[in-house]
Amino acid sequence: MKTYNQIFFKHFRGSFHVLTIVILSSLLIIFIQGCKKENNYVEKRNLQVELKLVEFKNALLEAKIDIEKMKKEELNTNKLSTGSSSISTFNYSNYFVQSVHYPAIELIRSYGITDQEIIAEFGSLDSSKIVLTAESILVSENLLDKGQTLSFFEPADLSYAALGLLGINSAHAETIGGCIADAIGITAAFEVVRSGVAGLGKRGVLKLLKKVAGKYLGPIGVALAAYDFAECMDWI
Repeated sequence: MKTYNQIFFKHFRGSFHVLTIVILSSLLIIFIQGCKKENNYVEKRNLQVELKLVEFKNALLEAKIDIEKMKKEELNTNKLSTGSSSISTFNYSNYFVQSVHYPAIELIRSYGITDQEIIAEFGSLDSSKIVLTAESILVSENLLDKGQTLSFFEPADLSYAALGLLGINSAHAETIGGCIADAIGITAAFEVVRSGVAGLGKRGVLKLLKKVAGKYLGPIGVALAAYDFAECMDWI
């Protein structure tokens, strides 16, 4: 017959094992959540960032209006001189990049990114990749405002079939994902931010800088990619 001490010890040992499992499980869950939040930036955007986002949006709008006007004038001129609409010889991609370059670099700087950090990634402050980065920032922040974001750093695509379960419109996801993936060659996976006021913050922008810097594009290719990105997003 078991003594009281034996029963107590057995009960205590069993409870201790359960408690150990609970603690280890809790630590594992916290660790996993911490890993998942690696790409879920939840830094509150400061007023300077908000201001520069608006300025960059306005610059895109102004560029769109100017380019539409120039294309219309070019079309009319070609019709008058040749009687038909010939292929444009004007470099609209370079014009676009030059038009929005300053507000683009100001947007990047507003996250606390220094000129030295930009130069370290792009080689100079004149690189067209600055515009490409600013465009990626704008898309990311807009998505974060809606409780979702592209994951720029995952090695494999997240199945679009799963997006419906997350409440994300798959057509919308494919469009935005395609625009960014085509422009800077990133993985177009989506994830949902579930808490906090979301923003990329310096850490997220630095990762974007590195992603854009790592995409091999010549000077002409970068300007064209930036232009195509804006066109794909219906900014121009």
